[in-house]
Amino acid sequence: MIDAFKKMKLSNWEFHLIGSFQENNSAYDAKYFEKLKQMASGAKIYFHTNMPHNKVLEFLGRSRIYWHARGYGETNPTEFENFGITTVEAMAAGCVPIVINLGAQPEIVKHGINGFVWNGTDELIALTNHLIADRKSCLRLQKGAISSAKNHGAKKFADAINVLIAVLFN
Repeated sequence: MIDAFKKMKLSNWEFHLIGSFQENNSAYDAKYFEKLKQMASGAKIYFHTNMPHNKVLEFLGRSRIYWHARGYGETNPTEFENFGITTVEAMAAGCVPIVINLGAQPEIVKHGINGFVWNGTDELIALTNHLIADRKSCLRLQKGAISSAKNHGAKKFADAINVLIAVLFN
C-alpha cells in the first residue's frame, strides 16, 4: 500500500497507517516496521501505533477512503482477514472501503455498491483515483457503506451466535 500511495503522487492527500505494534514482540517485527517507515520516507505517509480504539473511530470519522490489504501476496489463507471488523468500523464511520479481494473482505464489501474490492495494486490505484475524481460516485458508495455496516453490528452478530448455539444444543 505504501508503494501504491507513493506511485499515485497525490499532493493533497495523506496516507495514515493505523495498527498495533509491540517493540519487544520480535526482532523480525521491529525490522519490518523500520523497513516500512523507510519505504514511506519522503511521502505524506504517517504511522499511528497502538492508538486507543475511540481515537481510531474518531480518525475514521474524519477520513474519506479506507484501504485494506491484509493477505496481499500471501498464499496461506490464515494470513487473510477472517472477519474484517476494522472494515465495518470504517464503513460505519463513513469511509468508502477499497479492500483486497481475499478472506472476509468480499463478503463485507460489495463491489460498486458499498465500496470496491481489488486484486492487484494497479487496480487499487485506479479505483482510488476514480473515487477522488468522481465525488458523486464517492458519496453514493459512502451512503452504501454506512447502510451496509448496520448489517454487521454487534446485535446482528449476537443474534447469529444465539441461533448457532440453539441449533447445536437443541
